Amino acid sequence: MASTVSIKANAEHSTILGKRLGYCEACSANAAKYTCPRCDVKTCSMECLNIHKAELKCNGIRDRTKYIPLVKMTKMDLMNDYYFLEDCTKFVQNRKRDQRKRFTCLQKNLPIHMMRLQQAALDRGIALKFMLQNFSKRQKNTSYLDFKSEKIFWRIEWCFPQTNENYVYIDKHICEDSKLCDIVDTYLQPSSKHIIPGVNKLANYQARGVAGVSLLLKAEGVQQSYDRVTLLNIHDTLRESLQGKTIVEYPTIYVVLNDQLDQFHIIDSDDDLKHEICHINHILHRCSGVQPYNGGCLINAKNERKNRSKRINFFSFEMLPNDSSDSDDATLNEHFKAT
Repeated sequence: MASTVSIKANAEHSTILGKRLGYCEACSANAAKYTCPRCDVKTCSMECLNIHKAELKCNGIRDRTKYIPLVKMTKMDLMNDYYFLEDCTKFVQNRKRDQRKRFTCLQKNLPIHMMRLQQAALDRGIALKFMLQNFSKRQKNTSYLDFKSEKIFWRIEWCFPQTNENYVYIDKHICEDSKLCDIVDTYLQPSSKHIIPGVNKLANYQARGVAGVSLLLKAEGVQQSYDRVTLLNIHDTLRESLQGKTIVEYPTIYVVLNDQLDQFHIIDSDDDLKHEICHINHILHRCSGVQPYNGGCLINAKNERKNRSKRINFFSFEMLPNDSSDSDDATLNEHFKAT
């Protein structure tokens, strides 16, 4: 008797819901039972629910920031907004308690091996900047200084934009004395000694060879650097190519076909080069007091440091001037005009 009453009650409840929600918008055959919190689509079963998610690419999660006109706002909407603000407050408080999020820069010293790597780069006329430790690029960086040989082994990101999938290859440890043409040749003329996954997709590059490609270094430390590049001499060593440049973590080099160079914003004017050299000089002088880099000769700062009694500490990305003070900017402009 009790089961019969419950069945009738459920049937009546379904009838009431069907009248209120109408028919299922997925199958149009049964009375709707559910309303999607995100897109308000009415469905009758789990099967129809999955169909509507697939067709509308809906995740079924209510959009908590969806705009609701004030005239249509209900008490439930007001409470939802209140709970949303409460969750935002909790999120901020949790980030304040998280030591990894709380202490990210604040002029903290670099680890000793990174300080020595940065100093070695400065000795070579390279302004090496490090990002915060939580950034993925910082975590991926495998560049290091070999203390015994005093050679820098760079991580290099090679980008091949003239392919269907924009292939990117990584060399984790490349000696600074290696020539760029020899490194690129391992991709353009692969041998059995170098097994590179997917290198057969570079057939367009391999047909041109080293003579048919150019190398472009992603520009850093110049105006509008997000889409600007610097043309490199493919026959130079890696050390010679990076001299006088700003590098963030590790160099990103684009391998471009010679007939496609006009598609890139290459820094080739004298004004841009002067601005770049001025920026390098400012960093070298501010960080270590070494002599300015004049485009071809850099006085060896290592010998000069031996004659100084005090050791200078070097700091992370925030201490190197992308965010320099007004007085520093004025000094930069005066030096730029003088050159």
